[in-house]
Amino acid sequence: MSTAIAIDWSGIDRQLRSNLKPAAAKQLFQQLLGLVPTTCVFKNGQLEPRLNKYIPVGKIPSLKEFYPKQKSFLMLGCMDAYYGGAAGGGKSYALLGSAAQFLDVPGYNALVMRKSFSELSLPGALMDVANDWWAGMPGVHRRDGGRQYLFQTAGKPSSVTFGYLENTDDRLRYKSAAFHSINVDEVTHFSESDFTFMFSRLRDPPVGVPLRMRSGSNPDGPGRLWVKHRYVDPTTRDADKVFIPA
Repeated sequence: MSTAIAIDWSGIDRQLRSNLKPAAAKQLFQQLLGLVPTTCVFKNGQLEPRLNKYIPVGKIPSLKEFYPKQKSFLMLGCMDAYYGGAAGGGKSYALLGSAAQFLDVPGYNALVMRKSFSELSLPGALMDVANDWWAGMPGVHRRDGGRQYLFQTAGKPSSVTFGYLENTDDRLRYKSAAFHSINVDEVTHFSESDFTFMFSRLRDPPVGVPLRMRSGSNPDGPGRLWVKHRYVDPTTRDADKVFIPA
């Protein structure tokens, strides 16, 4: 299990300034910040998730703020992370926030998945949340009944696509696709082989954009054992797999 480490960046800055000449302190502090994942920004003396104008925090009633565990999830710089736990932990909002995190970058493409399209389009499900976030927002173009959104950037549009993988044959729909962020809701409803196949669709990121696989689920579903083995159980989980308990 991984938890966010609280670092007193303002304190580090003060210590450097008190022990080094101003120019050297500034240079060293910037070098330290260079080690921080691009999913984070330094703001008001602390690290916060990297956000942009297409993540409407505080602008719509349903997204007044991200909570600490959602922020921890959004700030992760690793490729593979899982946000799991009981219903009501904010997993869907965290996954959509992750998909949207680099929408200001030209050519960025994100995929949001569930096992079936009918699950994606249920009231309150991810496509419904996306419509709540982006309907009528300047610079956003809704396509194919909400199955895809295009976003205006300084160059090539970015995108969020909603997809599914109900059976192994559905892998063909992603055969030639290239995504930079794949976000799988209710991952315990997927087979392990279908889930790991989607890693092959993570490729060719724009400069400064990390390739990321993010998933979330309640602690049930037919795939709960492989998900527990991959992310939760410390005796079987690889060190590069991160688990955020919802």
